[in-house]
Amino acid sequence: MIPDYCPIPPNTKKFKIIYGWYIYAVYTLLIFNIYLAVYNVCVRHPIESPLTSWLHSLFIAFMLYQLLKKRTRFAWLMLAYFILMRLYYANVLHIEFNSWSRGLVFVILTVLLSGTVALGQLATPPLRQDWLARLGWRQWATLTGLSGVLTPLITTDYLG
Repeated sequence: MIPDYCPIPPNTKKFKIIYGWYIYAVYTLLIFNIYLAVYNVCVRHPIESPLTSWLHSLFIAFMLYQLLKKRTRFAWLMLAYFILMRLYYANVLHIEFNSWSRGLVFVILTVLLSGTVALGQLATPPLRQDWLARLGWRQWATLTGLSGVLTPLITTDYLG
């Protein structure tokens, strides 16, 4: 009987590098949100906008804390939060995404997708590694293609 595992064991060093970039991306999102919160306090006088920015910053900080503990459910929650916020910005706030900002969303989305996969693979036993666990060029092409499809979908204003 053939055991149920990948014949090529995944490289944990590669996973740790991807996980590091993933944490840097979440740190960047947190710092940007804190910047927006401070900007909203200084520029806007109604309390709702700065309060919302501070609550988003606290939420991302909580998510970062959970991600540093390598909890995979929170990685998927962070990815869903990023996608929902882009949909919110595009459809409710009617923020127009130009090619530069769509490229930035594409890069961050790719890093969040690959970080979520890497974190999931770091948390599972090595015998349960799947096809995406190896993160070779085919897996990167799959994640990049998925990000390429999702980016225009989440940055388009459907309600405007």
